[in-house]
Amino acid sequence: MLTSLPLGETLLATDFDGTLAPIVPDPAKAAALPEALSALGMLAERGLNVAVLSARANSFLATQVPIARVRLLGDYGNRSSWPEERRALRVFNSRATTIVAARAGLQLEIKPGSSAVHFRAAPDAAEELFDRVGDLASELGLVATRGRMVIEVRPAGASKALALETLVREQRPSAVVFAGDDEADREAFEVMAQSMLPHIAIGVRSDEVLPGLFDRCDLVVDGPQDWAAFLTEWLDLIQQREE
Repeated sequence: MLTSLPLGETLLATDFDGTLAPIVPDPAKAAALPEALSALGMLAERGLNVAVLSARANSFLATQVPIARVRLLGDYGNRSSWPEERRALRVFNSRATTIVAARAGLQLEIKPGSSAVHFRAAPDAAEELFDRVGDLASELGLVATRGRMVIEVRPAGASKALALETLVREQRPSAVVFAGDDEADREAFEVMAQSMLPHIAIGVRSDEVLPGLFDRCDLVVDGPQDWAAFLTEWLDLIQQREE
């Protein structure tokens, strides 16, 4: 499968949290696996078009993926936001602060183009929290998505599916590989499944995945370690062809 992909004309897009980096209790302490970063860098050096597509801020991604040839697309790849979207997020953050403060174990993560309410330290709050956060987001014209012990809130125009479609339109690759692990990746998996280009959609499994997330994937690997191993194997195959 991998050996048939044209290296210099292939787009590789990967999520960060839960894919390049293991999920950790404190999101600020997440770090990409060194072997994954090494493989990404060497694949990019050999002509692969590599992008990290994440809900994280670009400033955070820049500290975690310091590879010149790798394109960083934070905030779901949303390159710009309208003033009303930014205002809606500011209002959401102000009102969500009150929701989070009322329950121990909740954390509000404010990013330039989206927000996240983490409940990993208070898992029993999930259903009530999703109702309250979802209602607030809807009231403000925002989208709330439940992920792995987190509720992501973003403008409707910010989505990995749209970002992936834009990358394909701009780069005109001959093949596409995309990897992700969470609900925010579901629409991107669907985009891959409908693509007429040669492609591999890869799900990165965990015990926290919601049902049906990987139904449109071509391959499922067991966590970030196996995704790093996949990238390393791909690199090894390319190096063998070069010898």
